Amino acid sequence: MRTVIERLGHSIDHQGIIHYDDRPSTYEKAESVIGKRLDRRRNYAILHGDGRKVCELVTWSAQCSGCDGGGCKECGYHGIIRRAMWLPVELADAGRDAL
Repeated sequence: MRTVIERLGHSIDHQGIIHYDDRPSTYEKAESVIGKRLDRRRNYAILHGDGRKVCELVTWSAQCSGCDGGGCKECGYHGIIRRAMWLPVELADAGRDAL
């Protein structure tokens, strides 16, 4: 199920682990921030910090860094792993248009 979250901030505990303050949000709120209609098939986040911006969750497959493709415990003995990160919607759209 695709969703929208709003990241209000973060904290770092004594072990150096980052904890994000994520709250459920709506597509309508994200659309009002970015000023255009968003694809309902994708995940988005409204990130606070240097102003508010809307980011899209982008995922891809990559070669495992622990075994160089041969298979190990990190990748489940498949040689590839899934990566993901939040990218500003404009960059995600530009990347899709370039394909």
